[in-house]
Amino acid sequence: MLTNKNNSTSWTNDFSLANRLKCISNYLSSGSRKVFKNISNDFEQSSFNVLTLISLKGPLSIKQISYYLKVTHPAIIQIVKKLIKKKFVVKYDSLEDKRKTIVSLTDDGKKAYESIKGIANKIEQSYQDIINEVDPKFLVTLSLIEDELESKGILERVSEKSKEEQIKRVEIVRYQSEYKNIFKEINLEWLNKYFEVEEEDTRALEDPESYYIKNGGEIFFAIMDNNVAGTCAVKKINRKLFELSKMAVSELYQGKQIGKKLALTAIGFAYEKGAHKINLETSPKLKAAINLYKKLGFEILPEMYPTNYKRTLFEMELKLR
Repeated sequence: MLTNKNNSTSWTNDFSLANRLKCISNYLSSGSRKVFKNISNDFEQSSFNVLTLISLKGPLSIKQISYYLKVTHPAIIQIVKKLIKKKFVVKYDSLEDKRKTIVSLTDDGKKAYESIKGIANKIEQSYQDIINEVDPKFLVTLSLIEDELESKGILERVSEKSKEEQIKRVEIVRYQSEYKNIFKEINLEWLNKYFEVEEEDTRALEDPESYYIKNGGEIFFAIMDNNVAGTCAVKKINRKLFELSKMAVSELYQGKQIGKKLALTAIGFAYEKGAHKINLETSPKLKAAINLYKKLGFEILPEMYPTNYKRTLFEMELKLR
């Protein structure tokens, strides 16, 4: 554990994982640099890493060296320039691709690498000694962390946590007569934006209780910051089939996971009522909605059943049982 030498206070609580790993890396790199400096001014850790890589794998492009060592392309160019100046490597254009620069060891480079390889091995052995004393499984754990980061980066993980927090802020309530006009207003907002309001739309929006609730369906509202932010309806088609309908989120609240929570609530309602599947009709224009439905498991049906709307629609289905 790294401590402040002045007051022996642990830094651990103040450092994030990234900072702590960086601090350990700095300690190791600093120690390695001192070892190389004691041996010869011709070598730095970074230069030796490049020589080692080329010695093991043969001539490589700048891009390949950058990839293998996880070092930026400009940084590798600077290291290679230093090695060329010392006549340890040469570079030349690839025969296959003139845009690609290949780096190869010279005879002097091979001799220099062999002369210092033993010291470098001792450095690696010292690293391994530290690991064995602390936790022999550390490198396995480190590899697992790298795999996790490759499969899902920090940006994606932070984004997911933000979405989880947003969705917790959304309260879902069932239909109340005082929400009748709001149901109509929120749906007219998107209908007027993308389509013309048709007769079937008017039937549903003017008398939602008869259209949805009295037949065994339900209407849900999303409340956020004490405001109605979105709504959706569930229509009972028959005992085994329900329909997700009129899902809309006010433009002011879009991108806050409201549509997802409304859809999940509707799906849960249909399942509790014994439905075997829940369908919906949507338009190719509504790309964001389609992406959401797909993420929730809805699949596009190959054939479109008769619809009461003139606008172009296709049907999606989610099997519940």
